[in-house]
Amino acid sequence: MRVALGLKARTGRAALVAVAGDVHQPQLIERAQIQLLPDGAWAPYHAAEGLDPADARESVRRSIASAHRLATSGIREAARRVAETGHQLCGCAVLVGTGMPNWSTDEILAVHVRMHKAEGELFRDVLVAGTRACDLQPGHRGAKTKRKRQPLLSWRSSTPGAAVSPHKLCQRIER
Repeated sequence: MRVALGLKARTGRAALVAVAGDVHQPQLIERAQIQLLPDGAWAPYHAAEGLDPADARESVRRSIASAHRLATSGIREAARRVAETGHQLCGCAVLVGTGMPNWSTDEILAVHVRMHKAEGELFRDVLVAGTRACDLQPGHRGAKTKRKRQPLLSWRSSTPGAAVSPHKLCQRIER
């Protein structure tokens, strides 16, 4: 059976769902969480708040590198589980944000609300990078946009427009 992954970032973790079937009757194959920060670590910019600027930049850099490694490892492990159960991984989608200016770490740490924005973007970005590192080309959708919703995942190339939004599927993991 063809399976697609849906990913939604949270602070330090990600919700992952693996779905199969078609748009009218999707089947939930798996729901899991991917750890995006090492045990004991927390929001990277918040953790760097109050540190000397050079130490803060290094702390954030290390946290981002760890998040990239953990995202790639978690996605690769999910793909392995899909394959081990005899399914074919056909795609993935990541729920993304609206983006942010190219602020430096110092500029982010100077305004508290920017830390929240930067952390949200960070965890979404590492998921997108992780899917690409696993040779999956992610579809993505803005989390809170007023644009017309577009399909994210085509389940079958022979069925144009047959798609499902992983946003709805990712919401199930939160329940």
